[in-house]
Amino acid sequence: MKYRLQVGKNKVADFYEFKEIDQLIATKEQIITAGTTAQYRRGDNTWQTLNKTVVGLANVDNTTDALKPISTATQTALNGKAPSGFGLGEAGVTVTDCNNATTSGIFYSPPSDPNRPSGATDGMVLVMAYASNYVIQIHSSWNTGFTYRRHKNVTWSAWVKMATV
Repeated sequence: MKYRLQVGKNKVADFYEFKEIDQLIATKEQIITAGTTAQYRRGDNTWQTLNKTVVGLANVDNTTDALKPISTATQTALNGKAPSGFGLGEAGVTVTDCNNATTSGIFYSPPSDPNRPSGATDGMVLVMAYASNYVIQIHSSWNTGFTYRRHKNVTWSAWVKMATV
């Protein structure tokens, strides 16, 4: 039974008989036994190991980005980009035949390139491509200067001298 007790002006305190206190204590949560740091306490008062399955991430792994596969569509898109090594200040990429340089970039054309400009020993080729069938190449050589040519559909134009050095 609950009693009300006046303990001061406008102050009332509730108190219980000892028998009722024992009953109230009996209905409270029992002492919780400790789990491990890898566990959490479930609503049914049991311990559960905390892992990726419990939180809905069963299909997640720790594969590094370098080891993850890419889709066919992504690989196709990457195939149309400039090769690695392309760019100013990086190691040059060698093209063995200027006719095959149809991807935008800056490439090294060696003396063995059969389709370099006439009289050029070796040099750099700037390739500007809208698509593989619409390409402009500018060849810079130490001994012949600057020449250019175009590729439209399946035909390369002749090399045309732009400037000498």
